[in-house]
Amino acid sequence: MLHIYTRYLVPKLWVLASSCRLQLGYSWRKPLSSWYSGRFLNLVAKEKLPDTFHLPIIAKSYCSSTLDIKQKDSDQYAVTSLESDRERYFVKKVKPLSDKEREKIRYLLREYVIDDTSYQEKAIEIGISKEIYPRALRLFRKHVHEATGRKELYTREDVELYNVVLKALSQDDDIKALEELFPSFIEYTKQYFPEEIQVRNRMREYADLRLPHLLFPEARKRRRKIVYHFGPTNSGKTYFAMERLKSAKNGVYAGPLRLLAWEAFEKMNADGVFTNLMTGEEKKIIPFASHIACTIEMLSTEEEYEVAVLDEIQMIGDAQRGWSWTRGLLGVQASEVHVCGDPSTKELLKQLAQRCGDEFEEKEYFRQTSLEISRKSLNGDLNKLQDGDTIVVFSRRDVYETKYRVEQTTGKRCCVIYGSLPPETRSYQARLFNDPESEYKILVATDAIGMGLNLNIKRIIFASLEKFHGLSSSARKEPLSFALIRQIAGRAGRAFSIYPHGEATCLYEHDIPRLQEAFQGSVPSIDSAGLMPTLDQMELFASVVGDNVKLSTLLDLFAEYAKLDNLFSLCEQKFLEMRRIARLLQQAGTLSLKEQFEFCQAPVNISDPFLMKYLLSFAKNVATGSRSELTVRPYQGKLLTQLDLQKLESRYRIFDLYSYLSEKFGREFFPDYQVALAYKRRTIQSLETALTEGVRFQDDLNKNTMPKNNSSYEEQRQDNWFRFPVSEELSKANDIPLK
Repeated sequence: MLHIYTRYLVPKLWVLASSCRLQLGYSWRKPLSSWYSGRFLNLVAKEKLPDTFHLPIIAKSYCSSTLDIKQKDSDQYAVTSLESDRERYFVKKVKPLSDKEREKIRYLLREYVIDDTSYQEKAIEIGISKEIYPRALRLFRKHVHEATGRKELYTREDVELYNVVLKALSQDDDIKALEELFPSFIEYTKQYFPEEIQVRNRMREYADLRLPHLLFPEARKRRRKIVYHFGPTNSGKTYFAMERLKSAKNGVYAGPLRLLAWEAFEKMNADGVFTNLMTGEEKKIIPFASHIACTIEMLSTEEEYEVAVLDEIQMIGDAQRGWSWTRGLLGVQASEVHVCGDPSTKELLKQLAQRCGDEFEEKEYFRQTSLEISRKSLNGDLNKLQDGDTIVVFSRRDVYETKYRVEQTTGKRCCVIYGSLPPETRSYQARLFNDPESEYKILVATDAIGMGLNLNIKRIIFASLEKFHGLSSSARKEPLSFALIRQIAGRAGRAFSIYPHGEATCLYEHDIPRLQEAFQGSVPSIDSAGLMPTLDQMELFASVVGDNVKLSTLLDLFAEYAKLDNLFSLCEQKFLEMRRIARLLQQAGTLSLKEQFEFCQAPVNISDPFLMKYLLSFAKNVATGSRSELTVRPYQGKLLTQLDLQKLESRYRIFDLYSYLSEKFGREFFPDYQVALAYKRRTIQSLETALTEGVRFQDDLNKNTMPKNNSSYEEQRQDNWFRFPVSEELSKANDIPLK
């Protein structure tokens, strides 16, 4: 029995174990014993071994995994003897590398991780993710170290690797040596992590954004005509595009602001062209309407039109909203697509039209009135202000401080316009300023006047040519771009108004050189169009990543695997905002991917913790299937400070958010839609009243002279609502760390 055991059973077990080690990529170590190995080789060869000898190694299936290597049970291995194994497995005698040579190889392989990231980027392109890369490199380094220290090699792969290592060592340059080793590392990794690499390649395929025009097959079926109306501010380019829209049997206007959509809606209906209004927060349906006025995000790519007008096309490169213009330009189904903007997008639009197979036509316009760029400033003297002047500042605090100083110094009343004011309030302030019978002769505004408002401005005065960029925790002051300076300054002087000739200057002398420089030469061109993944793309991407994956994780992975060419770029600011909202939604419970995506598209200011508090509350109700009733009421307290004004603006945004979610999720979840619209109107009225009372809105809460003990119960309750403590996660929603 002992003779049978040692003669037959032990050699077969030894061969089986050895074949498993070879298939997994491990190198052979010392045999079980020289006596057993000798007996085995005599059984197989029946003759003296040559330098190279093929062994009948038992074949088996590969062992692979997606995230973790899970060893399969031994009964899953197919144990068969294949003739091909005789060609792959053999014994070849070689000269082991010296310790010095092996140490040099270890040093070179460490370069893949430590000093040169280009190799990692190459590996990622092949499908080797950042997670797999260091693991695979450690295993490969170990495998090379062991394979080059043996006197005998047993697989063709080991022999090829040995030859590659010798060739790498013969190179004088380390970079050339790395180039020799890298292909072997790639092949080794593909064999060791086949399923993981396949998954990563599919993720990269679904995150491919290099051909976004193919996402709109219906638009590609027709040969469209793209008409590019370009020119400076007050050149009439939008007017002529709108005239063509009115003459069409049906069509759509898409602008960047609700204010512009409202203006188009009112003008077209006044001219007898029945038009519907479609914004994210409001809809107005006119019987027998053939046209639509909407914001750019609400533009439908499913409907067919004769004419479409896309206004302010230069925003296609915007880091926050550029994707909306890209989607509209590539996807709208219209025979004629009229795009209006400045000359900065000329070459980009040409290339996009060529890629879509569309006809491209240019129409250039010139300013209808003169614009003078002053060589002298006001030297900080507010007494030099004239009727029709507009002072441009870049924060709410500066708006109200400047308003107070102007009114105290000159005795003239001021209107104010800034971004966080509701569109209706901005429009009301613009009407006050434009009215020649009004006592409001001076306007204090931010760069929000750059588009969307028709203002009778005589002179633009820049209080500064710098503004803060970024969130409050990481804001930094940066110079205004020349394009923005031109756009704002171009608001001065409007055809057919009381101030047909415009002028631009600065409040302080040190800003004059940059103002003049902005009008010298051409505007820098926009080289890429913004992109964002659609819901369909994210759902397809999620099908590869796995079930029940949070949107925040999907967005991180999508950004890592996204492929873009030189015509497109991700809208980074929008992407960051979506990721922060998505991470906040992780506290809401179980939401579908579509629901998470809709919440991330909601009109919210992520720097407003109270708005984010209610966004999370609404999301929790959707996750549990509960109704979200509108419990917030319009603010009724006196407005004496900027904090009071922020309360009013914050409540307006909550009503705005509620109406948006009611449109997206239906009245079943958000039943108080009409109540929200009524509260929005009341809040707008309160803002308009406060802005026309001439109160100085101080930025220090301690300057509030209203006695606390004289406040009504309702005022105190509402004041407590605004100061309601939120969780640490919510209060730091804009500081969530990103990978």
